[in-house]
Amino acid sequence: ISGNDNVIAPPAIYSASLAGKDNTVIGPRSAVVAGADNIASGERSLLLGGEENEATATDAVILGGKRNFNIGSRTVIVGGQENQIGTDSTDTRYSVVSGGRFNHVKVGYANSIFGGVQNTAENVSDSVLIGGPNITGLTSNRSIFGGTLNTQRGGFGSSIVGGRFLVAE
Repeated sequence: ISGNDNVIAPPAIYSASLAGKDNTVIGPRSAVVAGADNIASGERSLLLGGEENEATATDAVILGGKRNFNIGSRTVIVGGQENQIGTDSTDTRYSVVSGGRFNHVKVGYANSIFGGVQNTAENVSDSVLIGGPNITGLTSNRSIFGGTLNTQRGGFGSSIVGGRFLVAE
């Protein structure tokens, strides 16, 4: 343990807190490296830098950013602000949120959101949302690249590229 006022709680066997301030490690085999006010409570969870981030699931990772919340097993959030993967009992394995603000993978595995603002992947799997504000992916194996307020309900393998208020059905 190093840094300033960092804590490793008793359940956190084989865990580490390196540098940073006011970080807490609770999960076994977990680590927080640098940053401030971060919490690693999931088993084998990892937080690198950032501020006020929390990784609560097994193998949950957060790399930087502010107020990101990762409760999806085997998932990654890279930077951004107030992004989230998972809800209390959802399967979001193998999903990624990279940057942006207020993005959320709610339900479904192997989803990706890259940047943008308030994009949501819900009840989908294997889908990709890239950029744009307020994009919602509602079907599996589909993609949305940019635009504003687009919704993907289209057939298997369909895509929306840019635009505004577009719906693929």
